[in-house]
Amino acid sequence: MSYETISISVDAELKMKAGKILNALGLDLETAITMFLRSVERCGGMPFDTEEAEKEKEEPNAETRAALGECRAMKEHPELYRHYDSVNDAVSDVLSGE
Repeated sequence: MSYETISISVDAELKMKAGKILNALGLDLETAITMFLRSVERCGGMPFDTEEAEKEKEEPNAETRAALGECRAMKEHPELYRHYDSVNDAVSDVLSGE
């Protein structure tokens, strides 16, 4: 395995604060950065949620969008759907297979 040197500039205060935290964890900056890069490789991207990833999580998938549409339709036209007086009635209907 060959090694390369990476030279980066970071905020001095950030480096100091992160260094103290990492030191308390028994790590140095070089080891922590190597761990981060391995995580990026393993994940195929950032090993933590980014703002963009959070936005994607907020978007409902196709199944959820369909369920939301069905819920809206049920609210707009309740006369088209079955109604039950109790949970037991609903469960009985489901179990009857009708």
